[in-house]
Amino acid sequence: MQVNYITACNETMPAYRYRMRIPGQQMDVYGISHYPITADIHVLSKPYISDPLTLMSLMNMAEGLDYVFDLCDDIFRREYVGNYIRHMISNAKAVTCSTDGMKDIILEETGVEATVISDPTEFEEQPIKDISNPSVMWFGSATNFDILKYVNCPYPVEVVSDISVKDRLKNVSFDWTFTEWSLENMQKAFKRNNVVIVPTFNDKNVNHNYTTKSPNRVFEAIRNGLSVVAAPIPEYQKFGDFITLDWNMENGLKNIRQITPEAQKYVRDNHSPEVIGNQWKQLFRSLLESTSVVAAAS
Repeated sequence: MQVNYITACNETMPAYRYRMRIPGQQMDVYGISHYPITADIHVLSKPYISDPLTLMSLMNMAEGLDYVFDLCDDIFRREYVGNYIRHMISNAKAVTCSTDGMKDIILEETGVEATVISDPTEFEEQPIKDISNPSVMWFGSATNFDILKYVNCPYPVEVVSDISVKDRLKNVSFDWTFTEWSLENMQKAFKRNNVVIVPTFNDKNVNHNYTTKSPNRVFEAIRNGLSVVAAPIPEYQKFGDFITLDWNMENGLKNIRQITPEAQKYVRDNHSPEVIGNQWKQLFRSLLESTSVVAAAS
């Protein structure tokens, strides 16, 4: 089976790795490109930029393709983008997303039933760390950074993110060190720390819909043996038997519990590249089989 992922992402973006490269490595042959190449299946994954000319070229490029449309962000209300998303979904062979929350939004906005396939792990499993002396980190992209302005933390925090957020750290209330994001730096930061905080907005401080957040930051922390304090949004609640859930990170850190081997087993069972890759394979095979049946009938 040959799979081609069509995307506007660059290789540093989480979607490139979690939605394309890591699942693709479980396929027989895969490619990631900005245009169609010879393949059995085309997947348009995060194929949007807030520029109407780019969106028009993507729509034109997809004409005549049997494609899977992978949508993981609620961007239906963005100027130009919403109509593009609806058009692309209406012509897709199948629609996928990474969370139940996004599935509900897609159904509400388009009437289309999406298939939920979560993100896979990226790092090798590491031993569980003792947390008697907490050493705290936060990691995420610049789009997730603003929540840190609302966080109180009794410990210094290592912030791992895009270099663009470094100057913005003057707006937070806790002591911090900054590490520019890279896969190598992430691995080093996981080794230096034993606790990860994963806050997010709630209705008390900002009107923002975070029901579509992927759990990848939670399960990557567990994978690396770190304990987690996370906001109790739906995708994080699925890990509630293993992590500390609290809107207030300071309060959560006071009540933090160390993860257990069962937590890492849960991650292996639900988010390993093999498990997620097989879910994608099953979807692709079903689509190819249905296409073959239609072709044979005609």
